[in-house]
Amino acid sequence: MIFGLVAIVLFFSGSVAMVAEKVLPESPLYKVKVHFNENLQSALSFSNESKARLDAKLIEERLAVAAQLAVQHKLTSDMSEKLEEHVALLGEDFKKRMEVVSESSLATSAQVYADFSSSLKAHSEVLMHIERVGSSDGAASLNDLLAKVNTLRVEISERRVEVEKKLAKKLESPEMEKVVEARMLVLEARLSEAETAFATSDELLTPELRNETEENLKKAQVSLRAGKALMEAGALVDAYSKFQNASSVAQEIIVAMHEYATLEELVSVLRPSVSSSTTTETMSSNGSGLMLSTSLRLDF
Repeated sequence: MIFGLVAIVLFFSGSVAMVAEKVLPESPLYKVKVHFNENLQSALSFSNESKARLDAKLIEERLAVAAQLAVQHKLTSDMSEKLEEHVALLGEDFKKRMEVVSESSLATSAQVYADFSSSLKAHSEVLMHIERVGSSDGAASLNDLLAKVNTLRVEISERRVEVEKKLAKKLESPEMEKVVEARMLVLEARLSEAETAFATSDELLTPELRNETEENLKKAQVSLRAGKALMEAGALVDAYSKFQNASSVAQEIIVAMHEYATLEELVSVLRPSVSSSTTTETMSSNGSGLMLSTSLRLDF
């Protein structure tokens, strides 16, 4: 009997947790997500690297939430402040954990820093896009959050540069070829993912952003080929630099395309209640990166 009750409680707890995973701050279940789901994820992350990656993931989720709320005109000052606090706290945890990671593995540290820096840049650009084409209230709510994110991104970028300088000295030895090769394999997989993300989000982009993304993909592919040639020639430091920079570009594309697709899906749900007076051409002429829909008002 007791075991049956425990099973029922666990079942419903798990169901609530699963539902809470996708809710926004306006929902009562958001506290379940923050205080239960995320604490559980942290408890199941045993290494400093996995905990740091989780911190980065949670920060990205906060930024995605901010974008979704802003698009819906639901990003209040209170919500924005709470998101800023979460970003600040998680950012401090990330930096402390990465200090430990850097002591044990410069290569891992460099990759985590680079990935997170690229993701922050992509999220910042999406938020800045919303700020440009959104209402004055939404833009005002995003200002402080954007400042916080940009400050964090600068700090992470500086740490990345510092770690990569230390790593470069080690890359001069032949035995470090495996580190460079591993970075090349990461880049190949990431480029494939970026190409797929771009292909599925292509119709959501204005011609300007589409061309820019396509050009960045081509440059990353050129860097991949150049890096391989440098690696074969024994120029490991230069090869690593090519792979690392191209990987960052691919990461930015993946994050941005995912965000645009999510926002398009969201406004598609809102579309029936929105006036159709503003066309896609109006959105494009405004210079916004995301076309969204022909029935979506310029101010979301």
